[in-house]
Amino acid sequence: MNPEEWPDRWVELANAYISRGGQASTPLVFPPAPESQILAVERSLRVTFPAPFHALLRDFAALAHFEWNLESMEEIPPPPLTDVIAGRLHWSLDEIPECEEIRRSWISDVFADASDPEHAIWHNKLAILHLDNGDELALDLATPGGAVVYLSHDGADLNGQVLGATFPDFIHRWTSIGCPGPEEWVIEPFVDRAAGGINPGGENARHWREWVGLPDDV
Repeated sequence: MNPEEWPDRWVELANAYISRGGQASTPLVFPPAPESQILAVERSLRVTFPAPFHALLRDFAALAHFEWNLESMEEIPPPPLTDVIAGRLHWSLDEIPECEEIRRSWISDVFADASDPEHAIWHNKLAILHLDNGDELALDLATPGGAVVYLSHDGADLNGQVLGATFPDFIHRWTSIGCPGPEEWVIEPFVDRAAGGINPGGENARHWREWVGLPDDV
């Protein structure tokens, strides 16, 4: 699934969640960011964005947003998917500095010792999404394409877990399962460590798509 196909798929997801009795926003896709704007943010943070992420901002969209929830439904998803009741896909070039400020604050206040494996997980990253529970999604600057990793501030099982090899790979995988979470207790049933992150072809992913009525092509 190419980035140009994502908006149509997000509309399909919104319609499926609404048909299932839930709520969903109209997907928003803003124009791409000028190269000068991306470089200005990089300079302000003193970091170079991984090439796939930079290209997505420049060639596809500086901001995208789509959210849904099934919280008003009386029926709940079957185990082990009972916590999969909402999702929020979001990225914004303008919000990255704030996300990074939060990550760097966590390092200075809690995770300062880079020699400690638990602390090191937070280092050499670029935070791109701050979650309501205090966790963050970040790009691993030590990997060639900037792998998307989950940063848990309280040491949850997904702390440091790769969710996708690059940001576009992550969005493809996440979109293929309907964009649940990405809080760790919501997205964890879909993560396959052996598969390198979210596994759209996994058993839980197939069951989820079937239960909601989502497209089954991945």
